[in-house]
Amino acid sequence: NLEILAVNEDNVKTDQAQLIQFNIDKPYTQKWWFYLLFFIGATTWIILFFSQIIKKKNIEKQLIYSSITSLKAQMNPHFLFNAINTIQYYILKSNKEKAYDYLTKLSFLIRENLDMSEKAFVSLSNEIELSSTYLELEKIRFKDDFKYEIVIDKDTNPNEIKIPSMVIQPFIENAIKHGLMHKEGNKSLKIEFKKRAYLECKITDNGIGREAAKLINENNFFHGHESFSTKTIKKRFELLKAYYNLKLGFWYE
Repeated sequence: NLEILAVNEDNVKTDQAQLIQFNIDKPYTQKWWFYLLFFIGATTWIILFFSQIIKKKNIEKQLIYSSITSLKAQMNPHFLFNAINTIQYYILKSNKEKAYDYLTKLSFLIRENLDMSEKAFVSLSNEIELSSTYLELEKIRFKDDFKYEIVIDKDTNPNEIKIPSMVIQPFIENAIKHGLMHKEGNKSLKIEFKKRAYLECKITDNGIGREAAKLINENNFFHGHESFSTKTIKKRFELLKAYYNLKLGFWYE
């Protein structure tokens, strides 16, 4: 309630005060609907927050599993069987130096693969070193028929670039196993790394091609290995994208 008395210049006052009545509303922060909205909002935020934590934990578990399956894809029984056969061949031929060299490279490859399977990211230089060791082992097995080349663009510093672990070697293995294995004569493989707005890894082989390899694999004892490793790498890319918000992808030409 507001009462007003008027006084003129002769100091004459009004006999009766003028009454003005008005309501002052409560601030919206003290109204019931604000408390309700705040409660609903807070509850929703808490649910979303913990659901994100649960989702992250689930993806984390799947990433651990995918690293194991990636390791399985890289250290497949067929490759290890051939590696042991090669060592056995050199031992039987009394070529101790080559047997020792091959065994050293194989042990390094297995050790590094096991070490990488525990890491989310590795330097590109580590990945190149591991791929080189793998290719050296394959070169010994194929002898003079197989040649490979790793090309790094001059603007690309492998020591400064981090990439998800265990994502390149399965593609190299597929190129050899399904592209070059069935080819007569010279077999060549080229791996190129170039830094653009993203890191590009290009793997090129002069093999028989994916369609021809598919026909051979239909009646092959090891049929399904390519689909296994490709499926594994796809799943790994999906998990890495979801967990680290990365842009990853691959395609065949």
